[in-house]
Amino acid sequence: MGRGASKSGPTVETIAKEANVSIATVSRVFNRKGMVRPELEKKILEIAELRGFTPRQANRRDTLVLVVEDIEEEAMSPYSAAIFRELIHACAERFYRLDILTPNELHMVRGRYVLGALGLLWNRKSIEAFEKIQFANLCAINSITSAPAVCSDEEQGMRLSLGYLIEKGHRKIGLITRDFETYGDVNRRRAFRDYLGSSLGKGISGMELTFDGSSNDLTVTLARAFRKERPTSGNHRPTAMLATSEATGVQLMSCLDLLGIRVPDEVSILSHESVSLTEYLLPPHTSLKQDHRKLVETAIEIVTAASSVKKKPAMVPYQFIERDSVLELKA
Repeated sequence: MGRGASKSGPTVETIAKEANVSIATVSRVFNRKGMVRPELEKKILEIAELRGFTPRQANRRDTLVLVVEDIEEEAMSPYSAAIFRELIHACAERFYRLDILTPNELHMVRGRYVLGALGLLWNRKSIEAFEKIQFANLCAINSITSAPAVCSDEEQGMRLSLGYLIEKGHRKIGLITRDFETYGDVNRRRAFRDYLGSSLGKGISGMELTFDGSSNDLTVTLARAFRKERPTSGNHRPTAMLATSEATGVQLMSCLDLLGIRVPDEVSILSHESVSLTEYLLPPHTSLKQDHRKLVETAIEIVTAASSVKKKPAMVPYQFIERDSVLELKA
């Protein structure tokens, strides 16, 4: 039997004694209440892990950990803010406590014995670190990962958006996306290509445009796509553009305005990933809206299930919102 253990197993008291700290300090480490020096916290967690210490079931089954990219940056993202809001509400309804960590704080997860960990990540290194967490239950939200995940259904969303534009008479459709490797950017590009390569996309001319995320690069990219210096160039100009994020939709409107291209008279716009901002543009954008509530609830269901191992991500369908940014073309 290990030092500090008893027939009933190690306790808070035995861990505190071996670490030469108070019981309150051990409690603060496992409940994340109050400040504990990093080196002392590491020592307590290592002793607890070595002795096989597990907090009472009631204490360890009601806590979820959310792992996010740098909070100061991500808190500014409308998408992240929407997920945070829904997750806080969902945890409150279930009487779960929510701990939020950044990738640099993942060492704090060790020994916490919480219910599970949710990942809201896009950086490849952060995702790899998340996948290595020694939890029974993990779930990433809209991430490219080998861990269990819940994702917005990009194929279904692309069918909705392209089908709508085709129904409105558009046959030359452009996709504008950032040159990033996030779940949304990668899978929306793939879904766009798959649709146009299928029988549904027969007779449709597709154009993929990528930019580095800056408005300057987007303006240059659009100027090339909508160039007017040659009389024949207009034959290849898209009549509708799909923006693969709400931020891209806002940038797209601004850059088209700089180029003197009117929406929707000269080009229609349909934005993905609507949170709320694009409804206040002029004209307000027809959009695909992610169901943030369903994403969060499904993620919680995965980590609270008896087994969260899934070969394929759980898919959540988009909601379609029709506004005024798409012009119906005459036959």
